[in-house]
Amino acid sequence: MTASIWRIAIISGMLCGLATASPSFASAADARPQAESAPCAQTPADGGEPCASEAEAKERENIAKFTAAYVLPLADELAGAGDARNLALAASLRRYALKAVPAHAQDDDARSIEWQRRALAQMRDDPLVALLVLADRESPQDPIGAQALQRWRDATPQNLVPLLLAETDGDEILRAARTMRRFDHGFIDLLRLVLDAVDRHPPSAQALSWLRAAGGRDGEIAALTIGTNLSMAIMPRFSPIMSACIKQVSPAQSERWRDCRHVGALLAESSDTAIAAMIGWSILRYAPDAPTRANAKKQRRQLRWRLRQWETLRECAAPGTDAPRFAAILRAHPELGEEALMREHLLAAGMVLEPPADWSDERVSEPACSADAR
Repeated sequence: MTASIWRIAIISGMLCGLATASPSFASAADARPQAESAPCAQTPADGGEPCASEAEAKERENIAKFTAAYVLPLADELAGAGDARNLALAASLRRYALKAVPAHAQDDDARSIEWQRRALAQMRDDPLVALLVLADRESPQDPIGAQALQRWRDATPQNLVPLLLAETDGDEILRAARTMRRFDHGFIDLLRLVLDAVDRHPPSAQALSWLRAAGGRDGEIAALTIGTNLSMAIMPRFSPIMSACIKQVSPAQSERWRDCRHVGALLAESSDTAIAAMIGWSILRYAPDAPTRANAKKQRRQLRWRLRQWETLRECAAPGTDAPRFAAILRAHPELGEEALMREHLLAAGMVLEPPADWSDERVSEPACSADAR
């Protein structure tokens, strides 16, 4: 899976290297500048483009201006609503914004901590509140993070995500996962929540001018970028179950493979994120029976093709078209999860959904911006 790191148009910092594994990440990437400035040593002394360090400094300045003018006030607006989701989102926005604005980098975040505590007190059985709180904690083991994680586990006892976030070893996860039935991360729900917040409280013309100067184009880009940054901050680690199941289960370990098959099928067929489905199909490729292996390889190949098509669309679409199109589909189809949204978006863009017969998912090339790519 290609690893990419996208420049953030709203909040300084870096997105997770799994960006291209998710269609929503690709949409957020529409906010990045279309070309890098030349390195300083290669820049002509007279005229020409500014060197990369100067361009990046200016971009950071514009990001800070946009964040101070829009994201911090947006957090206050949302907190004023007083309900658990808005309080949790407000706290995450405020804490990220404080890090992005040099003038506020050392500010006391007591306000956002209080918002998180109030959100957890009101969350009832809403896992999205826990996701938002965890997305902003340094560790799931800190007091507020631990409380959020436990509340999430209590609210969704058959959900594999909180178990993975507890960061236990692979064997313990496999045993505990026997009672799990789904992988509900809430990634798309979080994107919809942020998009709705930006729709209700759109940026001013001045704030948008700073966003555009930093490489972004509109409020939808802002919403998708913020949402992806928050949600991927709390994507669980899959390495414990991968190392426990892939290439290390012999036919004699029938109990271990039953556990691996269960987790693989859960991730492949009952997850709400493309990356989890990809992990599930990858595990099932090592099943002892040929039919399961063949189906897993087929499904994984199709998913990787669609992810590649999404990357091609992101790279090759006309500037400013990909994120608004995805945002429109998010609004129009509140019932759809990530893979279904990816399918709808690719269809709307005229992209081919099934891989050619000679295409190999073992050697995925970079997108080619030509008619052949479609």
